Amino acid sequence: MRSTQDADAGILATATRPEKDAVCLTLTLVLLLCIGAAIYGLLAPWSAAAGVLRREHPANISLLIGGSYHSDAVDGAGHIQRSADYILIPDSFKALNTFSVHEDDGKIVLSERAYGLLFDIAFLIALIFGTWQSWKKMRRRHHGTDG
Repeated sequence: MRSTQDADAGILATATRPEKDAVCLTLTLVLLLCIGAAIYGLLAPWSAAAGVLRREHPANISLLIGGSYHSDAVDGAGHIQRSADYILIPDSFKALNTFSVHEDDGKIVLSERAYGLLFDIAFLIALIFGTWQSWKKMRRRHHGTDG
C-alpha cells in the first residue's frame, strides 16, 4: 500500500507537468521565431535598410536577427518608427558587431553594437540547449521515466 507521502509526490509531479511542457513549447516557439525572422529578412528585405547596409557595408550578406515596428496617429498625423537588427556576413565576424537600422518618420540611421555578435551567439546557444533539454525531459516524462 502506498503511503500518503508517495501519493502527494505523485500528485505534485503530475500537477507540474503542464508547466514544464509549456516551458518546452515556449522555448521551441522562440527558436522558430528566430529562424523565421532570418528567413523573412532574406525573402522580403526592408528596402530602406538594405540600401543603407549596401552603401555602408558593400559585399556583405545581411541576416535579420530582430526588429520592431510602431505606428500611431497624433493629431491626425501618422508617426512611424521602425528598426531592424542585422548580422552582416562577413563584417560581423571580423569585428563581432551587429548592426541596427532605425527609421523615425523617414529619417534612417545606421548604428553598430560593439560585441553584439557575442551576445547573440550566446543567446542562440542557450536557446538551442534549453530547447533540447526541455524536449528531452518532456519526452522522458511522457514515456514514463522522470528525468
